[in-house]
Formats: sequence, C-alpha cells, structure tokens
Amino acid sequence: MHSLWDSALIDYQGLTYLELAQACDHASVAQTKQWQHDAVATWLFESYQLSAPLYTEAAQNPALDFRYYPAHAPMLQQRLLQAGIRLAGILNQLFT
Repeated sequence: MHSLWDSALIDYQGLTYLELAQACDHASVAQTKQWQHDAVATWLFESYQLSAPLYTEAAQNPALDFRYYPAHAPMLQQRLLQAGIRLAGILNQLFT
C-alpha cells in the first residue's frame, strides 16, 4: 500500500515533477496559513481518516488494478499539496 501511494499513483499520472507541482498548486492563502499552523497530530489524524477506507478497498481488491488510480488522484494531489506547504512552513521556521 505504501509503494502505491509513495510512487505508483504519482507515476501513473505521467507528469514531470514540474507538471505535478503545477497541477497541485491551488491552495488559497487561508488554506496555507491553516495547514502551516495545524499540529502534527492533525496531520496524522487526517492520514488516518483517509487511509481507513483505502485499506478496506485494498482488502476487497488486492490486485488494485488501474481503475483504482484515477479515482484517488484528487486525494493524492491534495495530500502532496498539504505536505509541500507544511514542509515549507517548517523550513521557514527553522531558517528565519
């Protein structure tokens, strides 16, 4: 499951890193502020909430064929966006 989310879903989109960044780059100023102020526990709980139905789906369809990929692309892009914004916030705190 981790390799699916860490690389397979990203690779399936067939985008370069720049294209993927542009496809995901749609956060508002308010979202950016909120995500950078959320506690790490919030990040973990978000992941838990998203992963529970995914693990159920994976158990029902162990092959996870290619019909699985497009259905979850928006969630993947959202999580990549949040991760990038949160990482940027941490780096800004460390280097200011």
